[in-house]
Amino acid sequence: MDFDAAYHANFSRLDTAVSDWSTLLTHLKELDQEARKGLKGAADKADRQGVTAQVTREFIGNTAGEFGDALDQYAESQSAADPVKRKSRIR
Repeated sequence: MDFDAAYHANFSRLDTAVSDWSTLLTHLKELDQEARKGLKGAADKADRQGVTAQVTREFIGNTAGEFGDALDQYAESQSAADPVKRKSRIR
Protein backbone atom coordinates (compact mmCIF):
# COMPACT_ATOMS: atom_id res chain seq x y z
CA MET A 1 0.00 0.00 0.00
CA ASP A 2 1.42 3.35 -0.95
CA PHE A 3 1.20 6.52 1.12
CA ASP A 4 -1.72 8.01 -0.82
CA ALA A 5 -3.80 4.85 -0.44
CA ALA A 6 -3.02 4.67 3.28
CA TYR A 7 -3.78 8.37 3.74
CA HIS A 8 -7.20 8.08 2.09
CA ALA A 9 -8.07 4.68 3.54
CA ASN A 10 -11.29 4.26 5.50
CA PHE A 11 -10.36 3.26 9.04
CA SER A 12 -13.91 3.20 10.39
CA ARG A 13 -13.94 -0.60 10.60
CA LEU A 14 -10.70 -0.55 12.55
CA ASP A 15 -12.15 2.09 14.87
CA THR A 16 -15.23 -0.09 15.42
CA ALA A 17 -13.09 -3.14 16.11
CA VAL A 18 -10.97 -1.30 18.67
CA SER A 19 -14.12 0.04 20.32
CA ASP A 20 -15.55 -3.49 20.47
CA TRP A 21 -12.30 -4.66 22.05
CA SER A 22 -12.66 -1.95 24.70
CA THR A 23 -16.16 -3.15 25.52
CA LEU A 24 -14.96 -6.73 25.71
CA LEU A 25 -12.10 -5.68 27.99
CA THR A 26 -14.61 -4.10 30.38
CA HIS A 27 -16.67 -7.29 30.45
CA LEU A 28 -13.57 -9.39 30.94
CA LYS A 29 -12.60 -7.28 33.95
CA GLU A 30 -16.02 -7.93 35.45
CA LEU A 31 -15.71 -11.67 34.80
CA ASP A 32 -12.26 -11.72 36.39
CA GLN A 33 -13.57 -10.06 39.55
CA GLU A 34 -16.58 -12.36 39.70
CA ALA A 35 -14.39 -15.43 39.21
CA ARG A 36 -11.92 -14.40 41.92
CA LYS A 37 -14.35 -13.07 44.49
CA GLY A 38 -17.41 -15.16 43.75
CA LEU A 39 -16.33 -18.51 42.36
CA LYS A 40 -12.96 -18.88 44.05
CA GLY A 41 -14.16 -17.16 47.21
CA ALA A 42 -17.06 -19.58 47.57
CA ALA A 43 -14.80 -22.58 46.92
CA ASP A 44 -12.28 -21.40 49.51
CA LYS A 45 -15.02 -20.89 52.11
CA ALA A 46 -16.72 -24.23 51.45
CA ASP A 47 -16.60 -26.51 54.47
CA ARG A 48 -15.67 -29.70 52.67
CA GLN A 49 -12.87 -32.15 53.33
CA GLY A 50 -11.22 -34.90 51.38
CA VAL A 51 -9.43 -35.45 48.12
CA THR A 52 -12.38 -34.47 45.93
CA ALA A 53 -12.84 -31.19 47.79
CA GLN A 54 -9.15 -30.33 47.43
CA VAL A 55 -9.11 -31.18 43.73
CA THR A 56 -12.22 -29.08 43.19
CA ARG A 57 -10.73 -26.10 45.03
CA GLU A 58 -7.56 -26.32 42.95
CA PHE A 59 -9.54 -26.63 39.72
CA ILE A 60 -11.69 -23.62 40.58
CA GLY A 61 -8.60 -21.64 41.60
CA ASN A 62 -6.89 -22.45 38.30
CA THR A 63 -10.03 -21.63 36.33
CA ALA A 64 -10.42 -18.28 38.11
CA GLY A 65 -6.75 -17.58 37.38
CA GLU A 66 -7.36 -18.14 33.67
CA PHE A 67 -9.69 -15.15 33.64
CA GLY A 68 -6.89 -13.02 35.05
CA ASP A 69 -4.47 -14.34 32.43
CA ALA A 70 -6.97 -13.66 29.65
CA LEU A 71 -7.52 -10.16 31.02
CA ASP A 72 -3.77 -9.45 31.01
CA GLN A 73 -3.37 -10.66 27.42
CA TYR A 74 -6.42 -8.78 26.25
CA ALA A 75 -5.26 -5.58 27.95
CA GLU A 76 -1.92 -5.85 26.15
CA SER A 77 -3.70 -6.28 22.81
CA GLN A 78 -5.93 -3.31 23.60
CA SER A 79 -3.00 -1.05 24.46
CA ALA A 80 -1.22 -2.06 21.26
CA ALA A 81 -4.28 -1.18 19.16
CA ASP A 82 -5.04 2.09 20.95
CA PRO A 83 -2.42 4.23 19.14
CA VAL A 84 -3.82 3.00 15.81
CA LYS A 85 -7.27 4.12 16.90
CA ARG A 86 -6.00 7.59 17.85
CA LYS A 87 -4.15 7.97 14.54
CA SER A 88 -7.25 6.97 12.56
CA ARG A 89 -9.14 9.91 14.11
CA ILE A 90 -6.52 12.52 13.24
CA ARG A 91 -8.15 13.40 9.94
